[in-house]
Amino acid sequence: MAVQIMHETKKVLHKGGMRRVDGNGLRKPGGVFITILRKHITDENYKQLMKDAKKKWEKIKRKQEDIDATTKSRGCLSGNGSNIDRCGQTNSKMEISTLDKQEGRQ
Repeated sequence: MAVQIMHETKKVLHKGGMRRVDGNGLRKPGGVFITILRKHITDENYKQLMKDAKKKWEKIKRKQEDIDATTKSRGCLSGNGSNIDRCGQTNSKMEISTLDKQEGRQ
């Protein structure tokens, strides 16, 4: 079903897009996709989908906050939004975990 909705989304975008409900401009591609998706599923399924997506997003956000806190506590956070810290390391969960093991923190 997702592939079918993606094709419909591309058609809508190719034809000029879809107006926002408030009339101010056009929907972004994700908004067009969600609008079309809602026509194909029940309200109950949509609510569950959004609930699951929110949980997943919050989990990703918490992981990133943990990475940022660990990096900041080492004095390496660059603060410029990049994944490279002042210590020259990539801020990935795997690398921080490796550093923790090397420093005897796990």
